[in-house]
Amino acid sequence: GSGTTLTGKDADAIAQLDGVKAVSPSVNGGAQLIYEGSNWSTRIEGVTPDYLVARDLTLSSGQMFDQAAAESGRKVAVLGQTVVDNLFGDGVDPVGQRIRVGPIPFTVIGVLSPKGQSGFQDQDDIVVVPLDAARSRIIGRGVSGDQVNQIYVKAVDKDALYQLEQDVGNLLRERHRIQPGADDDFN
Repeated sequence: GSGTTLTGKDADAIAQLDGVKAVSPSVNGGAQLIYEGSNWSTRIEGVTPDYLVARDLTLSSGQMFDQAAAESGRKVAVLGQTVVDNLFGDGVDPVGQRIRVGPIPFTVIGVLSPKGQSGFQDQDDIVVVPLDAARSRIIGRGVSGDQVNQIYVKAVDKDALYQLEQDVGNLLRERHRIQPGADDDFN
């Protein structure tokens, strides 16, 4: 179905499994960004600081928010290169600038290194903000309480991947009280 069944507590439990290098729960949606006279509609992803590790991403400038910023719901943002190009244009360093995400002001603290296209999706057309800031200020209407849309998990190495995938599935079936033979409420 289309219901959201994953939670931040599921992500916390996954982080305790053997073979896990990083875990980042995520909520996502879209928003209009405004900087001075420019605006750009893009994808917003609310995540935890481990997002960069879990997704194999790096920064071309600035920094990622830390756990304290994430827990306090600080209004900080890390931008993808497509957003930078369309919102700021040439010659403007976005780090330190204030943008509006919808009606809410955010301070840009970093820029993601370019990833390029993946199928029809521009991976650089994204704004990453702290999970709690996204929930309470941007995406809240689609996700309630501790719910998340997805959980990114990175294994310590490729040898741990298969077992970790099995362990995550078993853990979620147990946490979600899915009876043997019943369909999973996650994928």
